[in-house]
Amino acid sequence: IVETQYGYHIIKVTDKATTFNKAKDRVKSAVLSEKFNKEVTKLFKEAKIEEKDDLYITNARQKEALVQTKDSLEKVLESIKGGLIVSCQALETEPLHSSFIMSRMARAASETGAFGIRANSVVDIQAIKDTVNLPIIGIIKKDYSDSKVFITPTLKEVRRVCASGCEIVAMDATTRQRPNGEDLKEIISVIREEYPNILLMADTGSIEDVHYADKVGFDIIGTTL
Repeated sequence: IVETQYGYHIIKVTDKATTFNKAKDRVKSAVLSEKFNKEVTKLFKEAKIEEKDDLYITNARQKEALVQTKDSLEKVLESIKGGLIVSCQALETEPLHSSFIMSRMARAASETGAFGIRANSVVDIQAIKDTVNLPIIGIIKKDYSDSKVFITPTLKEVRRVCASGCEIVAMDATTRQRPNGEDLKEIISVIREEYPNILLMADTGSIEDVHYADKVGFDIIGTTL
């Protein structure tokens, strides 16, 4: 007999799927996991994370730790070939904005068969790298007043993504004018010199963009835009 605000209720048990002793550990784990996730999400939201504008690796020893060999690059390309790349992104104005939440989404994607992850921002990339062992396509979305290009639009953002340690850096490879009058060919040239073994992915929106991206030397071309 159970009493509620509506009165007394008689509940008849017709079957038992499991016993309390068998279920209590699972219930306890679920409750603790929920509390942990809420607390970590709260900490991420309250944390003041400062990203330096000039963040990129200049120390030779630090850079060496990030450099992939030619063989490893080929393995990355082979590992994602024909597979699903899952985008785990949430902007600051969106409810799921949290590096912790993105890392959990990446884990869910990994456990259900994703071949790689696409992530936005250095902090999200690093949180995901700490959580899953999958190739990451890194980007930084940044709006500039003088251009409609916003996916890893300038050399500054490309360098920051390269320094995050992700295997692939994606950027807008359309023929549109870039912020600050920067030239995509020059950006590619600088990055090839500073990070010779980082794979570069072109986000394109037309056949013209595809031809342009191929001409300037991207390793991967996608129809993202």
